[in-house]
Amino acid sequence: MQEELLQNPLVQDLLEDNQRMAEQLSANNSKKDISKVKIPYTKKNKLLMSEGVHNEIYYPATELENARLETEYGLFFDHNDGTSTQVGVIENPHWSNEGDKGPGIYGDLEIIDLPVAQKLEYGLKWGLSPTVDVDKNETDTGEKIATDPIFLSWSLVLNPAVRATMLNKQMEDVKMEPNQNVEKLAEQLAATKLAEELAKKKKKVDDEEKEKAVKEKKEKEEKDKKGLEDENKQLKEELAKIEEQKTLAECDGLMKKELLIGRTLEADKEARFEILKNFSSDQRKILNEEHDFLIESLQLDADEHPEKYLGEEAKGLSEQELSAYTDFVKKFIKAHKGATIADAAKAYKKEKMGQGGLAVKKKYPYPYPEKDQQMSQNIDERQSLSSDGAESDSIENLNEDPHAGAKEMLKFMHDQQGRAAQ
Repeated sequence: MQEELLQNPLVQDLLEDNQRMAEQLSANNSKKDISKVKIPYTKKNKLLMSEGVHNEIYYPATELENARLETEYGLFFDHNDGTSTQVGVIENPHWSNEGDKGPGIYGDLEIIDLPVAQKLEYGLKWGLSPTVDVDKNETDTGEKIATDPIFLSWSLVLNPAVRATMLNKQMEDVKMEPNQNVEKLAEQLAATKLAEELAKKKKKVDDEEKEKAVKEKKEKEEKDKKGLEDENKQLKEELAKIEEQKTLAECDGLMKKELLIGRTLEADKEARFEILKNFSSDQRKILNEEHDFLIESLQLDADEHPEKYLGEEAKGLSEQELSAYTDFVKKFIKAHKGATIADAAKAYKKEKMGQGGLAVKKKYPYPYPEKDQQMSQNIDERQSLSSDGAESDSIENLNEDPHAGAKEMLKFMHDQQGRAAQ
């Protein structure tokens, strides 16, 4: 009887209902029994972020997959990051194509706040939301695409942007918001990336071309500069040679004239030549003019008054004899390099005396001590002219005549050479 009753369809339905109610009651009692929860409370391999349009920004899978992830992130409440609101950490964040909720970033939740752990164990349905810093690139149609994401932390929230991150819900219980135009946005992102790469490459090429042009310009300028420096150096060397040749020529001309007028002795020639080299060109020019004036004056004076170089006894020479003397002096100076008119006068006297003429009586016996004394006295007299009141005016006026120095020297030489001829 009892067995027949149990086989009754109505009884079977009642028994199944009772069993289902018992199972449900057991499950409810298990869910609400949170006294056994211990910390740290862990939930392994939970979805943290996936591709899609979240808060009106498209997050491409390629950007998420290539994002630089830390080994650990803080877990907070409602994006209120702080020491009092941290409830745990996210460990081992990583990209996975094999997750139970599809491709995305997965990680392990480790809760260290007991009330939070108990609430999750009880079954409260919270989701995960990242705090992320991204570059927002806007397309031609106005959509925003996230690139180069940098994750800072995660939070437990009631309404996450990525619905698939809801805890304590199966995928079939999660109402997913459709990501419209994801394929289109992905294509736009690819085009944007391509354009950026092309722009970078173009900029790199332009920069390289500019750098090359600047380098070539600099090399050319340095080459031109070196060429100019070498050319200037060569010109300076040539100019220095010309100046040296000019200096040597000027000194050589002065030396000949000084030897001619007796300004320099043959023994002092080299030393005097070095002194003349150290003079400036203007100084040598002035000296040369004075020498020319002196030579010209001496030559004219010798033509007009040759008796000054022959002594008082020559005053009685005839015009023919004076003419012969003048010719002799000119030929002698021309034949004897460095000879002076006084030398020519002495040679003329010697020649004439050898021929029996011009029997000139020597005023001083050899070796002429009185002559040397007289010449020294005359020189001392001329050196002390500046202290002689009678002749100071003529000395002061020398600067008014450009040849004053030469004239004074000429007068002095006349006196000395006249005395030497006596």
